Parts: sequence; C-alpha cells; structure tokens
Amino acid sequence: MAGFGVVDASNHDARAQSVNEFMFGSGPVNRFVAEAGPPGVSAESVWPGGTSAIPGEPFYLNLLPWYLTNDTVPLLFRNSDLQKALDSVSHFVPAK
Repeated sequence: MAGFGVVDASNHDARAQSVNEFMFGSGPVNRFVAEAGPPGVSAESVWPGGTSAIPGEPFYLNLLPWYLTNDTVPLLFRNSDLQKALDSVSHFVPAK
C-alpha cells in the first residue's frame, strides 16, 4: 500500500519486475514500534542508513536488508541485553 496516510508511506511500483523499477524517492527514514508495560519497554526499529548513517562505514548498510523487507531489529535497553549483543564500543571524550 502506498500513500501519505499509511504506516509505510512510499511510492515504488508494487509490480516492479527489475531492481531499478523497485527504487523509490521517498519513504520513512525510521520505522519504530514500542510498547511500554509492567515488564518494561519493548521496542523495535530499523534505519535504511544503518546504525552509523555514515556512507562508507561498516555499519552504514547493515540494516538495509531488514528495511527493504519491512522488518525491524530489537532495540535493547537493559545493560545485560546490551552486553550480550555488543559488537563494538565507541567512547566520546570532550575536547579540552
């Protein structure tokens, strides 16, 4: 389904028969779903520019397959969950 009033607004041809016909010029830049309840927050999301959003970086296209198939990845909030799924760590230190 396409249009501005739908959850996944985009404008590609649903009957595309080649990769170039599937391309589209607009759509959601973030798909996000969350639920808050007694056990805590549960959330999922996906970004077409990956987790880095920096072209050429290793994590620029890492989420694109999920984005193109309307899937999501879990967002982790608990430290224990983060430690289990950790791939890399970046430390940001203020300049002096």
